[in-house]
Amino acid sequence: MILRGHLLAYSPAADGRLFYDGPEQAPLTGGAYRAVWRRARKAALSPAEHVSQVARRPYDLRHANASMLIQAGVPVVEIARRLGHSIRTLLNTYAHWIDGGEDAANAQIEAALSAKMITGSAVTCKNANQGPTTGQRAVELAVWL
Repeated sequence: MILRGHLLAYSPAADGRLFYDGPEQAPLTGGAYRAVWRRARKAALSPAEHVSQVARRPYDLRHANASMLIQAGVPVVEIARRLGHSIRTLLNTYAHWIDGGEDAANAQIEAALSAKMITGSAVTCKNANQGPTTGQRAVELAVWL
């Protein structure tokens, strides 16, 4: 809602930037961004949150979003695509911020290992050679044998 109001009052700059300095549409300096961010953060957060590290920089919102999406179970391929990262970069950069979740992970593992999840399609000693090959095709593997 606030952004839509801003766009109604101020057209984007010729290069598409939503925020700029003055009628000549000069780029905002880093100092200007930081000053506005400090004021907005103080207005939006409780006193305890304000003195903490929560959203200390605008970029911290990107970390919060990525971590929240990972924890919500959004496929990492989709998160990486949206953030413009490889999956490796996504997980190296953001996954270590996620705290907890062991109980939920254990419950998922228990459910997967329970009798309810075991079906006739499970791999056994009788059908192990009937499934699809992994990696290279069988014809390509024969060359190496």
